[in-house]
Amino acid sequence: MTSKPNTSLQLLIELATQATEAAALRLGELNQRLAQEQDKLAMLQSFHADYLQRLQGQLQRGLSPREYQNYQAFVGKLETAINGQQDLLKQVQAQIGVQRLNWQECQKKQLSYQVLVARQEKAEQQHQRKKEQQQLDEFAARAARLRTAS
Repeated sequence: MTSKPNTSLQLLIELATQATEAAALRLGELNQRLAQEQDKLAMLQSFHADYLQRLQGQLQRGLSPREYQNYQAFVGKLETAINGQQDLLKQVQAQIGVQRLNWQECQKKQLSYQVLVARQEKAEQQHQRKKEQQQLDEFAARAARLRTAS
């Protein structure tokens, strides 16, 4: 066997390795973003709970209709922000799912090229062993002929 297919396969392995590393890096970035967005959601939810608690305290002490409307408007804005953050989390989770599949596909491709190289190397070794065995057999046959001729 020639080394040219092996060189081509090595190039494919290098390209697949680069693609796998890039996909893993992107997946890591998305996982970091997910953690950041989860932290933002937790902060919004905590702030929302605190604000509702403050509202309850103010209601017990008494609020003017204008103050109550302001609290309600702000709580509504917080709930809108929480819903938007939850939607964003879903989008990032979906991106992670897609990127994980991409990364797995890259890994599969890389592994398949490595398997092809291993098979090629094994075939080359078998071919080499067979060639060496033939040479040994020819040498032994010549030696036997020389001994019988003497």
